[in-house]
Amino acid sequence: MLDNFLGYHITKASLHIKLISRQMFLSEGFDITPEQWALLYTLVQEGEQSQSQLADKLLKQKPNITRLIDILQEKQLVTRKADKKDRRASKVYLTEEGKKLAEYIYSYIANFEKKVLQGFTKEEIETFKSFLTKITNNL
Repeated sequence: MLDNFLGYHITKASLHIKLISRQMFLSEGFDITPEQWALLYTLVQEGEQSQSQLADKLLKQKPNITRLIDILQEKQLVTRKADKKDRRASKVYLTEEGKKLAEYIYSYIANFEKKVLQGFTKEEIETFKSFLTKITNNL
C-alpha cells in the first residue's frame, strides 16, 4: 500500500501545497505562478543571479529555468544582462516592478504557510525541517 511509503506522503503534501498555492494566486489575480514567484523572491533575497545559480537554488533544469526567466522577462519583472566576468553567461536582475510584486505576494505566502503549519509547535516545525534536510542529504 502506498501509505506505507514516506515518499508517497512527501509527494502528496507537495502536490497539495502546489495546487492550493496556484489556486490562491489565481483567486488573488496574481499574473504569475508560485514557481515564478519563487524565482522573483530568490532575487529579492540574494540579488542578481546567473541562470545556473537560479536553476540550482530552485531545483530546475537549465532549459526550464530559461523558459521561466523568458516568461518573467516578457512580463517586465526581470531583466538579463551580460555577466561582466563571463561574457558567455548572463545575470538575471529584478526590475522595480518585479521586486514590488514579489514583496507584495510574500505576505500571502507567509499566511498560507501559517495555515499549512497550523497546530505544529515551533519545535515540531524545526524538527520536521531537520528531517527533510537529512532525507535530502541522504539522496
